[in-house]
Amino acid sequence: MRHDFGKVVIERPRWGSSARNAKVRWFGRIVPDPEVDGGYEYEGPTRIPGSSHAEGFLKGKILEKGFTDVLGPIRGYLHRNVGRPWDKIYSELSQALGSGSWPVRHVLTQHVDVYAKTYRGVDGAVWALEKSGPYQVSPSFSRPEFYVQPETGLLRVCPKRPNPKKQPTETDLNLVEAGGGRWFSNLDGIWYLGEYVFDPGETGRYPVWRFRKLKTCSKKEIRDLLAKRKAILKKKFPKFRIPVE
Repeated sequence: MRHDFGKVVIERPRWGSSARNAKVRWFGRIVPDPEVDGGYEYEGPTRIPGSSHAEGFLKGKILEKGFTDVLGPIRGYLHRNVGRPWDKIYSELSQALGSGSWPVRHVLTQHVDVYAKTYRGVDGAVWALEKSGPYQVSPSFSRPEFYVQPETGLLRVCPKRPNPKKQPTETDLNLVEAGGGRWFSNLDGIWYLGEYVFDPGETGRYPVWRFRKLKTCSKKEIRDLLAKRKAILKKKFPKFRIPVE
């Protein structure tokens, strides 16, 4: 780990830090009220609304603020240290990010994607203790990216959910271009040569394209169109097992 790792991660200019924060008085008004001491009373919320809510009601009064922590080096460091004890990794990160409570608490507890508190369930799966309750460490596209193995305390990478294989649609399987504006179409197990004609439909109906049969395909035409379809499917869906007809 480089000696200035903490500066690389957290030392970036903050823009908008001098902008004023929301004030309670901006959300209400002072009205006369003879029943209270002083003759005036405040009408409005007594607490400051959330920042996004406040910005919506106070255009021009609240300037946006930015926070630009750079977390890529931490994620790369964790990937390089997979298989090491998490306690040692956490100690090294804490030392590099500073001994004060602010950088350690902010970066390590809120932005480091690690399931640190884990246990082995009776089902054999690894479970993490989150604020909302137990959560199974399962293949996922989302974060956290890492978890601590409960038996050994070593840092591990969360399993990734495999991308589903792209499958052809019914149109890909049952429609092959014949050229000249004509198509081979498989209807109820029979291949036809035809063309699509535009049907404007009756009043109040949507216009559609309809397939008009011209003739039934011969054995040679079926053999040729199946070979053409096989080449198209193999190129478009390389992992799909092409059915044999």
